[in-house]
Amino acid sequence: MRIFISYRRTDLAMYLVDELRAELVSAVGEGNVFLDIDNVPPGVDFRRHIAQAVDDADTVLAVIGPSWQPDRLFRHTDFVRTELLSAAELNKTVIPVLIGGREMPPPADLPPELEWLVWRNAFTVAPPPRHRDDLRRLADHFRRSIEATEPVKAKAPRLRRSGPVVLSPETPTSEPSSRLGTTPPPRSSPSAPRDGDRRMLVRRVVHDGNALSVSWSPDGRWLASSGADGLVNVIVASPSAADSIAVRSTLRQRGHVSSVAWSPDGSRLVSGGSDRSIRLWNLDDPTPARTMTGHRSAVLAVAWSSDGALLASAGVEQVRLWPLATPAEPKVLDFGASALAWSGTTLATVGPDSSVRIIDGPSGKPTMRSFHAAGSRLFGVAWEPAGDRLCVGGDDRLVRVGQPGRFRSAARFAGHTDYVRCVAWSPDGRLIASGSADRSVRLWDASSGEQIAKLTGNTHGVRCVAWSPDGTRLASAANDGAVCIWTTSNTLG
Repeated sequence: MRIFISYRRTDLAMYLVDELRAELVSAVGEGNVFLDIDNVPPGVDFRRHIAQAVDDADTVLAVIGPSWQPDRLFRHTDFVRTELLSAAELNKTVIPVLIGGREMPPPADLPPELEWLVWRNAFTVAPPPRHRDDLRRLADHFRRSIEATEPVKAKAPRLRRSGPVVLSPETPTSEPSSRLGTTPPPRSSPSAPRDGDRRMLVRRVVHDGNALSVSWSPDGRWLASSGADGLVNVIVASPSAADSIAVRSTLRQRGHVSSVAWSPDGSRLVSGGSDRSIRLWNLDDPTPARTMTGHRSAVLAVAWSSDGALLASAGVEQVRLWPLATPAEPKVLDFGASALAWSGTTLATVGPDSSVRIIDGPSGKPTMRSFHAAGSRLFGVAWEPAGDRLCVGGDDRLVRVGQPGRFRSAARFAGHTDYVRCVAWSPDGRLIASGSADRSVRLWDASSGEQIAKLTGNTHGVRCVAWSPDGTRLASAANDGAVCIWTTSNTLG
């Protein structure tokens, strides 16, 4: 359990922040409470350090005192604004902590993108000397949360078995070899990967701050990444790039760029982010070919339908379906989502309320196959290539796989030690990749639920994973700004 404390140094409630931190440390341990006044190393970029800390945290406490000054939240350079927006984009639990007699500010005093804070259940701390009892109650809340969290054993799923799988699970060093195009290793059993097969292709920091998303071009030549620095990088990711990841071009969008995706024909990129816009890009043009607006909050995810006719975008309040072949207005769905996945013209969405909604793309209407997934907050979703099963990941540290109409009996893949931030199904349907706040990427046999490999090399939590179109490479984006690429081979002999 990690806690990030957001506060203003100029707030009159500062006299309680040190006591709050001490109580929380007693509950969750030293090193699990981030307070910027003593946790940012000298000389480190404050913005990048804070962004990584928010994404590494499980809970964000927004300390609101008598001099919190909500008017400063309208400034794009305000750090409290940056902290809270990052928390919203990453679906963190945010608890307002009202100190010194302060009441929650009205929605009119907040920027539209932060009005959601008003509707979060707040914790009130009484003025001194009665404040100590309230601080202890807050610490006890986190103690109980830790005590209630126990490792979950995986169910043995009753699914079909698959044949051999060949892969290169992990590198033994933090700075792996960058050789591409090496000869694939001999086939081996999924349950016994060989140490000699462990090989990462390359790792490079390409974003100043969190790397938030990666997406392969349909021909596998390019890998697009987006980050908290407002950049979309187009990376040369073909086997001919033998020495390192080379950035071919860079596109700029204001604020965090939460998600990026290639069009099915590979001609365009789409990106969405904290400026609440969706932008369509041509590969070599620094000016967006089209900018679409209308979201009331940050855009958290974008995804193309398989035929390229529809573009889905999601925020904390809405999902929008944009018809790209015509100038028609988008269909607006009045629920939020943090991740999207298409199967043909059927869209799956997941969000922090544990809902999995199955949407008919052309009509924009939820289908009867929509459901709730075990009460956990969900962060990632992926369809099986055949379109029969869904894979989801969330804060219960499990990867769940099942058919939408029968998800109560979904198989549970256990192994991660922190929440599962993202999932991706290999193009041939044989493997599932999952990325976690525990800094690992894990590969699972999609039929048996067996963990095949734990891929290391990320120094911070993993934000996104994506398979190359031919299934021979896997890319990840992480909170340290790095993109990693591993080589795999999952073809049948």
